[in-house]
Amino acid sequence: MNSWRHCLTLAVLTVALLCFNLKLVAQNVAPDFVVPFQQDEVPAIRMYLPADSLTQMIADQNDYHEYAALFIYESALLTDTLYSTGLRLRGNTSLNAFKKSFAINFKFSGGSMWQQLDKLNLVAEQNDPSLLRSKLCNDMFRYANVPASRTSFVKLYINDEYRGLYLNQEHIDEEFAKKYFDNTGDGNLYKCTYPADLAYISNNPDDYKFANWGTRHYELKTNEWNDDYTDLAHFIDVLNNTSLSNLQCELPKVMNVDGYLRAAAVDVLCGNWDNYIFNNNNFYLYHNQLTGLFEYIPYDMDNTLGIDWVGVDWAERNVYSWAPSSDARPLYKRLMQVPVYKNAFTQYLQELLTNYFTEQNITNLAQQWQLLIQEAALLDTYRPLDFNFTNDDFLNAITEAFGPPQVAYSIAGYVQARAASANDQLITITPTTAQVQWVASMQPIDLGNTQCNIQAHITGIAAGNCQLMLSADNVTYAPAINFNDSGLAGDAIPGDNVFTCVQEVPMGQDKMYYQLLCDGGLEFPCVPAFIWLTAHNNGVYVNEVMAANETTIADEAGEYADWLELWNGTTSAINLYDKYLTDDLNNWNKYPLPNITLQPGEFKIVWLDNEPEQSTLHATFKLNNSDNTVWLFGMEETQPRIENRFWPCISVIDMSQERIVDGSSTIAVTATPTPNMSNNPVSVNENISEQIIVFPNPANNILNINSMVKEIKLMDSAGRCVLIMNNVSSIDLSSLERGLYFVGLNGIIVQPLILN
Repeated sequence: MNSWRHCLTLAVLTVALLCFNLKLVAQNVAPDFVVPFQQDEVPAIRMYLPADSLTQMIADQNDYHEYAALFIYESALLTDTLYSTGLRLRGNTSLNAFKKSFAINFKFSGGSMWQQLDKLNLVAEQNDPSLLRSKLCNDMFRYANVPASRTSFVKLYINDEYRGLYLNQEHIDEEFAKKYFDNTGDGNLYKCTYPADLAYISNNPDDYKFANWGTRHYELKTNEWNDDYTDLAHFIDVLNNTSLSNLQCELPKVMNVDGYLRAAAVDVLCGNWDNYIFNNNNFYLYHNQLTGLFEYIPYDMDNTLGIDWVGVDWAERNVYSWAPSSDARPLYKRLMQVPVYKNAFTQYLQELLTNYFTEQNITNLAQQWQLLIQEAALLDTYRPLDFNFTNDDFLNAITEAFGPPQVAYSIAGYVQARAASANDQLITITPTTAQVQWVASMQPIDLGNTQCNIQAHITGIAAGNCQLMLSADNVTYAPAINFNDSGLAGDAIPGDNVFTCVQEVPMGQDKMYYQLLCDGGLEFPCVPAFIWLTAHNNGVYVNEVMAANETTIADEAGEYADWLELWNGTTSAINLYDKYLTDDLNNWNKYPLPNITLQPGEFKIVWLDNEPEQSTLHATFKLNNSDNTVWLFGMEETQPRIENRFWPCISVIDMSQERIVDGSSTIAVTATPTPNMSNNPVSVNENISEQIIVFPNPANNILNINSMVKEIKLMDSAGRCVLIMNNVSSIDLSSLERGLYFVGLNGIIVQPLILN
C-alpha cells in the first residue's frame, strides 16, 4: 500500500444483499487528462474576432469584458469549431504585460460546454524563462492527490497571428467542483485573494464579504444569488476558536484537513510563496456537498521553484515556519501546533522528498516538457518582451539561473537546494498515529455469503499499537482487535508496515459502529462512526433497464442511448435530490439524481450515455457489453445506504430486463420493453416466480426446481433458446457452455442463471 495515498486506511466488509467494502481513504481527486489537456502534443487554438474588438480589448486592459469570437481547436486527436465563444483578458498585475493572458468562455451568448468544460484559461507565464514552473508544480499537486487544475501547453493564434505558447489551465468553477468532489458542484466555491488570511472576524457571515479594489477577498463564485457566507464563517470560527487540544477532533468536522496538509507539503517544497501560507493569496475553498467538508484548492503556480519578488531565499526557508511570524495564518500555524497534524505534514514531506521531489526526477520531467514545447516556444515573439528572456534563457533554464532579481535559481538548482535543506529541517516524528481523513467508498466483494470478514488496514507511525473497536449498537463493543504485520490472518505482506486485522461478523444487524484506538489515547474518528450493513428501500425502484437500445426509444437529441426506468411505488411524492445511481460501488455517488420529484406511481427515464451535458437526466456513466449491476443509493442518517439493486443488465439488442411486476424482486428479459409505462400488463403470471424456486444459482451441472413444471426453457444471453424440457423437477446442464442464461418457466422468463 502506498503510504502517500493511504496514511491510514480502514476497510470494512459487510453484508446486505451482498457484501460490500467501506474504505476510509484519501479521496482520489485527479481526473484523467482528456482532449483539452493533451500531454504528448502541443495543439493549436485559433480565435477569430473583429479587429476593432481585439484592439479595444488590448487597450482597455480589463479582465471582465468578453468579446464574441470564433474558436477552433486543432490537434491530432480532434479538430473542432465553435462559432460563439467569449474571449477576454485575464490576470491582475499581468494585465499590462506585453504578452497577455486570455480566458475563453464556451457558454458565452447561450453556448454550451465544450468537452465538458465551461472555460479555458490560457496563461502567458511571462516571468518564467522556462515556461515550465506552473506545469511542474500543478503536476506535483496531482501526484500528491491534491485537487489542482489540469494543465497542458497550446499554441495560440488570434486572427491568424501567432500570439505564442501558452499554459492551458483548467478553470476552477462549479464544473471543476463537480468533477473533483461531489458530482454536483452545488456547494459554495470561494476564490480567496490577498489578504484572505482566514483569521476570525466575528460570527456574522456578512463580515467576511469585505472588499478592496472592488473585489471581495473571499469571493463567492457559485450560488451568488444566495450570497450566504454562513458556512465560511462557521469554518473560520472552528479553525480559530477551538482549543488546540480539541482541534484534532473538531476541525475534521468542517474541513478535509488531510487534503490541506498534502497541499501545504507541496507548497513549501515548490517554494510557492504567493499562496495562502506566506501571502494569504491565491487559493479556493469549496464546500463539498458529499462530505460536508471544506476543500482547499491551490492555484496560480508561476512564482515557484526559485522565482522570488520579495527578497526571500525560498530554497532555505524552514518548512515549519513558512508563514510570516507576525501575521495570522491559522490554517497553517495552528495545525503545526497539533502533533498529529505536524506528524502527518512531516510524513508527506518525507514521501515527496523520497519519491518525487528529487533533482533527478524534476529535471527529467522538465526536460521532457521542454523537448515537447521547444519549437513553439522559440517561435513565440511575445515571450521575450516583458523580461528580455532570450532563446538561450529558455533552453538553459532547467540547469542555469537567469539571475537576480527574480530568478536566482535554475529549476534543477532550486530543487537540489530545497530538497537538501528540507531534509535537514524535518523533525523526528513523535510516537503518535498520523492524521486520518476518511472518505467513504464501496466495492462489491461477493454475493450470497452468510457472513463476511471485517478487515482493517492501517499504516503510519505506531500502527501496530492501534486496535479496531466494533459494535452493533454503539454501546457494547467487542473485544479490541489487534493489528499485525505478519503476512498471516489477512495481512498481505509481512514487514511492509501495513498492519491488518480480521474479524468475522454475522448477518442480521443493520449497522456496524467502528473506531480505532491508538497510542496516547488517540481515537479515529473522535466519535464512533458507522456504516449500513443492510439495504432499505424507500419506495423508488430501478424498474427496467435496456443495455442495448438501437431502435426502441430515442432521447431528446434523437439518439438511441441505453436507459433505465425509475418508478415511485408509494402513495407519496418522492424527491430524488439525495439519491444516486452507479454501476461501480467504488464510486457509489457516481451519478447524483437531479432535484426533481417523482409523483406516486410516476415513471422516469434516465439515459445511461455518459453525456450529462445533454440534460440532468443523462447519467455520468454508460453500461458495458457484459454483465452489469445498477445500484440506487440514498442518504440515511448522513450515511449512504443501498435502496435498490438491479441485476443483471444484459446487452440484448432492443430487449430490456424488467421487474415482472413493478417493484417486484424478480427480473426477467422481455422483447416488449415498456419505457415510462407499467410492467404489469405483460407480467400476469407473477405468482409463478413466488411459488417456484430454481436452485442452486450459480449452478454447475444440475439445476433443481422445487416442484414439477410443465415447461422449463433456457436462453443464452443473446436470447437464443438452448434447451427446452417438459414435466421435470431437475435438468442436466453438463452439455452447456459456462456463462449467463435466462430461465423460463411455463412460458415466463423469471430469472437469470449463472452456469459455472
